[in-house]
Amino acid sequence: AGHLWVLGGGTDIDDPVFDVITSADVWSSPDGGTWDPVSYGHFGARYGHAAVSFNGRLFVIGGSDGYFMLNDVRSSTNGITWERVTDNAAFAPRFGHKVVVFNGRMWLYGGNNGTTRFDDVWSSDDGITWQRESTFVPYVNRLGISMLVHDGRVWLIGGRYYEPVF
Repeated sequence: AGHLWVLGGGTDIDDPVFDVITSADVWSSPDGGTWDPVSYGHFGARYGHAAVSFNGRLFVIGGSDGYFMLNDVRSSTNGITWERVTDNAAFAPRFGHKVVVFNGRMWLYGGNNGTTRFDDVWSSDDGITWQRESTFVPYVNRLGISMLVHDGRVWLIGGRYYEPVF
């Protein structure tokens, strides 16, 4: 409690076979200035995942392991020991999605699988059971959005949209 966390990620590299080297390292900081390594490899190396603190637990949701898109959920109370919550959540495998906590639930929006950009919304109160909340979001499906809770509402901010070329 009261710490900042960095969970996994990836590094772009100039290699014809591998686009990204993924990581599963966990770092923690009490103040944002001093960072300590906590663990490595316990939730599976990935990038483009979502991470959130919910009900006293850290959650890592989806992302890519560098080869495949994921729709799994992992959880930890301390950043060291990670539990498999589910290997196959109800939403499609994806990366680049966002998750926030709002009204006692985790809310997941967007992401993509390399060919499709998602504009669906899912929520869960435990990370196991995910419920689709909307089939239409009045927001063009974009990559690189920010999502936050402010003043009793969930806000989707920014991102980029590219018109397909046929």
